[in-house]
Amino acid sequence: CLPMYFMTYYILQGENELDREILKGNIEIVFLILLSKKELYGYEMSKTLNELGLPIAEGTLYPILKRLENNKLITSYLVKNENNNIKRKYYKITINGIQSLEEKIYDFNLMSNIINKLNEER
Repeated sequence: CLPMYFMTYYILQGENELDREILKGNIEIVFLILLSKKELYGYEMSKTLNELGLPIAEGTLYPILKRLENNKLITSYLVKNENNNIKRKYYKITINGIQSLEEKIYDFNLMSNIINKLNEER
C-alpha cells in the first residue's frame, strides 16, 4: 500500500515534490501505520519517513501528533534515559487508532482503485 502511495506522488509531482493536498489528506494514515508497527518517538518517525522519501519538518510533525492524540487515535508517554536524564516522548496507537486506520486504509484503497480504473481508461 505505501510504496504505491509514494510512487503515485513521484509520478504526479516529480521526485520529492509532493502535492500538498494529497499529503494533507493522507498524512494521518502514514503516522498511524508507523505507530501500528512500533511505539516511536518523534525523531524516529521523522527519520523513518525521510528515509522513505517523505521529509516531515518538526513544525508539521508535532502538530499532527498532537491532533492524533487529541482525537484519541494515539497516546504518549515519557521515557527517561538513565545515562543522560533526557526524557523522550514516545507515541503509541490506541484501539480507536487501529480502528480508524483500518477505515482510512479501506477508503484510501477504494479511492486508489477508482483513480487507477479511470487512469486506465484515458
